Amino acid sequence: LTKNIQWGEEEVAAMIKLIIWFSHTHTFETSELKLYNKDYSIVNRINLNEHETHEIYDAKLQHLERHNKIYISHSNLLKIATLNLELGIGVKNLVVLDGVEFEKSLKKSMTTSIGVGDTEGEGEMLFGLLGIAFKKFAPKNLSFPEIEVTEYIKESPDWKKIMTVAQKVTEHFEPHIPPKLKLLKEVISSTESFNMSLLEANEGDILLRVTPKNILKSIHEKIWDRFTNVIVNDDVIETKNDMFLKKSLDLFSFETKKASKDTPEFTLFPDLPDPKSASFPDEVAKKVADATRKHSNILLVFPSNGPISHFIDKINAELEAQNVKEDKVVAGQGVSGSNGKIINKLNSEGGNILLVNFDFALELIEIFKDKQFNNIGLMFIKLPFMHPENPYMKYIEGFYSSGYEAYKGYSLPKAKCRTLKLIARYAHEFENTQSYVCDKRINK
Repeated sequence: LTKNIQWGEEEVAAMIKLIIWFSHTHTFETSELKLYNKDYSIVNRINLNEHETHEIYDAKLQHLERHNKIYISHSNLLKIATLNLELGIGVKNLVVLDGVEFEKSLKKSMTTSIGVGDTEGEGEMLFGLLGIAFKKFAPKNLSFPEIEVTEYIKESPDWKKIMTVAQKVTEHFEPHIPPKLKLLKEVISSTESFNMSLLEANEGDILLRVTPKNILKSIHEKIWDRFTNVIVNDDVIETKNDMFLKKSLDLFSFETKKASKDTPEFTLFPDLPDPKSASFPDEVAKKVADATRKHSNILLVFPSNGPISHFIDKINAELEAQNVKEDKVVAGQGVSGSNGKIINKLNSEGGNILLVNFDFALELIEIFKDKQFNNIGLMFIKLPFMHPENPYMKYIEGFYSSGYEAYKGYSLPKAKCRTLKLIARYAHEFENTQSYVCDKRINK
C-alpha cells in the first residue's frame, strides 16, 4: 500500500498520528483524527487507490456472475448501493444471510460521523462551538457520551451560530466539496430531514453524527427494488415473530427463513441483583470466581467498553480474596491495551479471563479456534441495547407509538437476538462451552 510513497518528515508525522489514534480509539471513527492540510492528503495517498480497487472488485463480480452467484459482504452491498454502482448484470435474486448483522451494517452505513479531521483544518471553530454546545446541553448523569440534537437545541442561539459557521466551512471547499461536507451542506439546508447527535470521542473531540430520516426509501430504491426476489435468512430469531427485523428493514412483503428453531441453551443467574444496582459488579465478580473452578477460559461480554475497567477491578479483588487467580491472564478491552495486545497475552495453559464487548467476542472465535481453546464459560453481563441517543435509534423509534413500545418491539428483542446468536455460535464451535446470562431481561 505504501511502496509508491517517498517517506519524508511530513509522511512520518502523519503515520505517527494514525498509529497513536489506532491504539487509543474506542469508536474507530476516522473522524476523530486531527488532520491538517498536508496530513489529509498524505493519509489519502497511503489508502488503497479507490478507482483501482473497484476495477479489481468489478472483475471478481463478473467472474462470479458467470456462475449466477455473487457473494458479497453486507457492508460492500450497502457501499455499492450508496455509490449507485451496478451490482451484476442479470442477478435477480438476493439472499441476505444473517439478517440481524445486515441490520447492524445498515445502522453503521446510514450514520455518518463528521469530525474536525474531515474539514482539513478549516472547521476548528465549528467543532469548538459543537464542543461548547455538548457541554451546555448534556445532562449531568450522562451514561454514554452522546446526546441527541433535539428541536430545543436546534432552536437555540448556539445552534443557529453553529449552522452559520458550518455554512462558511462548506463554502470554503466549493465547488469540489468532499462527500462528508456535502452531507453537512444538506443538513444545513434541510435539518428536518436528518436525525443528529453529538458524540464526545477521544480527548474531548466532538463528532457530529448524522442519519437521514428516509432510510427505508433509500434502501428500497438502492437495494430491494433492484431484485426480483429477496429472502432474509437468520439462524436464531425467536423473538416476537421477527417483527423487529421486518420493521427495521421494511421486510413486510419479503420472505424470512429460519435456519434453526431451537433456542440456544444458557444458564440464568436469578439471584443476581438488578444490573443498575451498586452491588451488581461485586456479585458478578463472585460468579466469575466460581466459574474459574469449572472453566479454563472465561469470557465476559459487555455491550460496550465503558463498564469494563470497573468490573475488572472487582474481579481481580474477588479472585485474590478466594485465592483462585493462579496463573490466569485477566485482561479487559480498552483497559489492558489494544485488541492485538490482549490476543498476544492469551495463556494457552493457565487459562484466561477476558472482559470484552460484543464485537470483540465475535472476533475471538477464530482466535480461540486457532489456539484450540475449549471449556469456555461465556458470561453475558448485560444485554446489548443500542444507546437511545443514537440517531439510528431515533429513526427506528419512529416506527412505534411510544418510547416503551420501541423498547418492547425493537430494542429488547434485538438485544436478546444478538445474545442468543453469539451463544449459539460459541456452542457450535467449542466443546464443553457453557453460557451464562446475568441480565434477567433475557426472559422477558
